[in-house]
Amino acid sequence: MTSILQAKPPRFLANASPKCWGVDPEVFFPHQGSDGHEAKAICRHCPVRPECRAWAIPIRDLAGVWGGLSEAERRHRRLLLRLAAEVTQ
Repeated sequence: MTSILQAKPPRFLANASPKCWGVDPEVFFPHQGSDGHEAKAICRHCPVRPECRAWAIPIRDLAGVWGGLSEAERRHRRLLLRLAAEVTQ
């Protein structure tokens, strides 16, 4: 697992125009108790959503909505990936 301090800036942003650019960052960092539905709606139509999601999932201390997934959803995906890796070993 990667820490945000160890993560490299996402390379997919170099030649892309993500839908989140120009949107108030507060949208992607919802208050506790909110599921970030507004951010997820923006991500749903983003051309770099798969790359953004793949970049964000392994980073355990990354706040906010990334790739259309909340922190809890990314944590769940990491668990599923870890369990799948254990099954295949």
